[in-house]
Amino acid sequence: MKRSLYVIFALVGMLLLTSGIQASANVLIGVIDIDRVMDESDAGKLANEDLGQLIAGWQATLDSLEATIVELQETNPDSEELPALIEDYQIAAAEGEHAIQQRADELYLLLLQDIAMIARIIGERDGYTIIAETASLFYYESQVDISADVILEYNRLLNESE
Repeated sequence: MKRSLYVIFALVGMLLLTSGIQASANVLIGVIDIDRVMDESDAGKLANEDLGQLIAGWQATLDSLEATIVELQETNPDSEELPALIEDYQIAAAEGEHAIQQRADELYLLLLQDIAMIARIIGERDGYTIIAETASLFYYESQVDISADVILEYNRLLNESE
């Protein structure tokens, strides 16, 4: 009886091993460099332009306030308006920094959602088992990097939607 149990366990073990080998032969893994996709895709470039315009607007506001402060310091350094203008400048700088960071976070999340959708499309279409983000990996070979494919698909879908 013991001998037949050993034989059965051995057969089941060999079946599991061979099925595992066959399953691993069908695994297709891809990785995406999110930063590259965000920098090189058309949507990422549009997001960077949007953020750049917001930064330029706040910078113009701060430059104008600074010019007023400098002019007042040169013409009337003892002016009672000076402390209030400096406070306005500091408040505007803090508000601008907050607005810029908030918009950057919004754009990042929007792009990340799009990239996740595109990864799913490519994964289902091309039969990928796993698609991971490169920032969480210590090592991968370049042939599993599908960032260029993601950029092409992202650009194609963006152009179709326009």
